[in-house]
Amino acid sequence: MGRIINALKKYGFLGFMVKLLKKIAYKIFKKFDDIDRSMTQKKEEKELNKKNEKYEFLENLCKDKKYKYIFVFYPYTEWNLPIFQRPQQIALELADRGDVLYFFCTANCMYDKVNIYEKIKDNLYVTTAYKFLTENIKTDKRIIHLYSTDIVSKLNIVTEALDRKDKILYEYIDEIHEDITQSVPKDFWDKHNFIMKNENCYIVTTADKLYNDVKQTRKKNFILATNGVTLNDFVIDPKEETPEIINELKTKYDKLIGYYGALAKWFDYELMNKVAIKYPNYAIVLIGLKYDDSLEKSKLLDNTNVYYLGKIDYKDLIKYSSKLDLLTIPFLINEITESTSPVKLFEYMATQKPILTTAMKECKKYKSVNIANSHEEFINKIPDVLELDKDEEYKKLLMKEAKENTWKQKSENIIQLLEGGN
Repeated sequence: MGRIINALKKYGFLGFMVKLLKKIAYKIFKKFDDIDRSMTQKKEEKELNKKNEKYEFLENLCKDKKYKYIFVFYPYTEWNLPIFQRPQQIALELADRGDVLYFFCTANCMYDKVNIYEKIKDNLYVTTAYKFLTENIKTDKRIIHLYSTDIVSKLNIVTEALDRKDKILYEYIDEIHEDITQSVPKDFWDKHNFIMKNENCYIVTTADKLYNDVKQTRKKNFILATNGVTLNDFVIDPKEETPEIINELKTKYDKLIGYYGALAKWFDYELMNKVAIKYPNYAIVLIGLKYDDSLEKSKLLDNTNVYYLGKIDYKDLIKYSSKLDLLTIPFLINEITESTSPVKLFEYMATQKPILTTAMKECKKYKSVNIANSHEEFINKIPDVLELDKDEEYKKLLMKEAKENTWKQKSENIIQLLEGGN
């Protein structure tokens, strides 16, 4: 009591109240600060525990004796890309085997938003845990899965993996060219050349030209396994509504000539411009990703019967392609396309629509593909190829060749390679 009286005399009533309120406020603030710190600490501990639980889950997965192979995909790209292609398809099929555990390590920058891992389906996980899976997990089942379109990883990824006694699986899937990867750094060539020569690394090629490239550098542990198709993804549901734009075009034009895929420098815009002019009563429908500025530069879209529909999600492609009258691959013939096994080719087959392509080596392999060796031949063949849509025997041939080139088959080819069956 004496302290209060002394304080009142010293500071006056108002000063005393200010001092008192400050002291109370400080104690209240400190109390809340202590509570906040405690809650933050508990939250961080909870998140750390959750994080540790996730890593522990991945570790336990790798210990499961049912798995004969543990694939770890290097994180140079993402799972949920607009174009769903070979890396995703092969991962899905390998995981279906039951004895494969597949970790698709993602770059996690634009399309994926993964917190350590997400389960895609049994045996297949998209994950950010590349380092953990390769440095913290002790196993003799690990296979580092690399692609030639990856200009991110360096030679040390390969040498460190081999030092750990991991297997290296390298998919050589395209001509190595700046028009595809934007740039080809020296680090990439160091890695590529090392893998090509080191017969302890396993190589999958997708085209004859690439296969022959490998054949000149080694005698074993390489195969040819072209691109393929998941047949069920290209079976149209009769109840599925036709996209509105396709209905509009069908009422306006006699036939719809289609292409889907990348719009890039290797696309023959001059050819398709000639087609547009020759057949003004036909619509040319382009679907896909603008890989560069070549579409705009080409002036192809200046034709009133040419329509660019933009990117279409993979699962919706069949809604469009099944309604087109002719499916095309109008590529220039150059070093890039000579090494290309077009994924769309096998998807076209499964759609059972007539196919017309330029004279690409990888397209010439198939009886169901109509080939044109010049612009004139391509243009003149269009009416006859369109008539094949009424030919049931031709449709059977399309499906036969599609069934001979499924992603399941390609994934089995890869396992046979790893088991020494090449």
